[in-house]
Parts: sequence; structure tokens; C-alpha cells
Amino acid sequence: RKAKKIGDDATDASSGGFVPGGASLHPIMTPHGPDAESYFANVENPCDGPVKFEGGLAFMFESSAMCRVSRYALECEHREVDYASCWDGLVGTFPRPHA
Repeated sequence: RKAKKIGDDATDASSGGFVPGGASLHPIMTPHGPDAESYFANVENPCDGPVKFEGGLAFMFESSAMCRVSRYALECEHREVDYASCWDGLVGTFPRPHA
């Protein structure tokens, strides 16, 4: 959740970032991307050129497969039940094509 930042001494995106070498898995139909706060911060302060990042490397794996979730994963206490709330506040910025 939140922005997927590297080097925040966190284990994954849900706690503020990925540790270097961290990874996330996104099965088909799973939303992902920067949270609203990160999106707006980057839109307001665009990068004028390439920036070399030396804080590590993280991986995001996307799959077209529908993953089966175990009962443990559905019932574990550290499951993020409000995962999608990080996109609250985002509004559509692209015009819809005419039907």
C-alpha cells in the first residue's frame, strides 16, 4: 500500500516501502500503483531529467493467472483489509471514449 519506496526500513509497501531486494506479486485483476498522495506529489513536482537511484532494487511481478488464496491468507491478522483505500482521492484524468 502507499507508494512503493525502497529503503524506508520497511518490509513491503504496506508499511511505507520495500527493503532493497523486496518484491510484490500482483495477480490478474489486482489493483496496484502509486497511492494518491504519491501520485499528486509527483505530478506537482515532475522530474526534468533522468535520476539515478542508488538505494537498492525491488521487483514487482505481475501475473495473468488467477491465484487461489489460502484460508490462512484470508484469515491472518496482518491481512490488509483496506488495501484499496490508498487510492481514495484519485479522480479520472483521461476523457472517456464515446460509446
